[in-house]
Amino acid sequence: YRSIMRCNTLLNNIHKTPISDGTKEQYVAEARFLRAYYYYHMFRLYGGLPLLGEQVFTAFDYPEVPRSSVEDVVNYLVSELSEAGRILPDDQTGLNYGRPTSGAALALKAKILFIAASPLYNGGNVGSGENRLLVGYESFDMNRWQKAADALKVVIDLNKYELEVDNATRAGYGFYIATTTRVNKERIFGNLITSSGQFPDNYLLPKSRGGNAYQSPYQELVDAFPMDNGKTIKDPTSGWSEKDPYKNRDPRFGYSILYDGSEWIMTKNGPKERVNFYKGATNDGINNPANGATITGYLLRKFCREENVKGAFKNDSGFPFLRYADILLMYAEALTELDVDANRTVIEDILFKIRERAGIKAGSDNRYGIAINMNKQSMIDFIINERRIE
Repeated sequence: YRSIMRCNTLLNNIHKTPISDGTKEQYVAEARFLRAYYYYHMFRLYGGLPLLGEQVFTAFDYPEVPRSSVEDVVNYLVSELSEAGRILPDDQTGLNYGRPTSGAALALKAKILFIAASPLYNGGNVGSGENRLLVGYESFDMNRWQKAADALKVVIDLNKYELEVDNATRAGYGFYIATTTRVNKERIFGNLITSSGQFPDNYLLPKSRGGNAYQSPYQELVDAFPMDNGKTIKDPTSGWSEKDPYKNRDPRFGYSILYDGSEWIMTKNGPKERVNFYKGATNDGINNPANGATITGYLLRKFCREENVKGAFKNDSGFPFLRYADILLMYAEALTELDVDANRTVIEDILFKIRERAGIKAGSDNRYGIAINMNKQSMIDFIINERRIE
């Protein structure tokens, strides 16, 4: 709400400034996009929210703004983003790169409609009595999935974004590019940091590499990654071995997770050296809380540059908040909810492309480990797991 207040302050006062009308219009659209973005983060956590319009409160005010229903919040955000998207430019270049675009507004609108269609809100809300509509819709409506699918298709049909595919450098390198570079084909909207910024490497990497080991992934996330043939580790034909559990895994696993035996440089431009997470290992060993080491046996390395280490941190990418891979996977899920059999060709084509970009082997059947003729629930489970990995 502090950030929403900043947006409202601009919207209430920009007319007083001497800047050109065209620039004012763009700044207003950017402020409306950002305000909707801040509401979106609260909406996905809390459902119905107090909608402030363009009111600005002082530190001495005690506003009593009631929560609006989920339906009213969704309608408000969709309306705001539709209007912002109409005005925002298709591209932000030069010093304006990183500011919201029309594509970002359309993508955020589509994601909000997707969440609204999901079982969390679409008639499956857990509220009761007068609070029921604060946490969901009164009843299920399949048309919400159609609205989400239509909005996602609009983003796809812009033909502005595409998956980063590079399996020539090494398997799945496109995924690494999409998660560690400032400018890439998949990035729709994200935050930026300075060219000499140390974040997030100084937060995520092990202590021995100058990081602070802030993110310790659970075993469940590790187990979600399939093998490089696309089969789950539970599949007895996958080739997974408990004695060597990280061998031949989905390349995205290696770009996302640091585990005992991973390799990372110890000094600038130096050779890769083993990361030791075993119990009792100096600096990074599991259950070494005094040193801030991993508490699960894993650390997150996603978003970290491979050339970064203590004394040589440099990362100017920041986090991607909206990425094209997620748009594609949400679209596949929406189509599955609508009619998995009628939409199977489109759904599977998306999944094939995602897994090709991931560096997973196509196999003799060119299905990248994806089972044939999955029913609706199996397909949804598969897509959700793929979104979790991405």
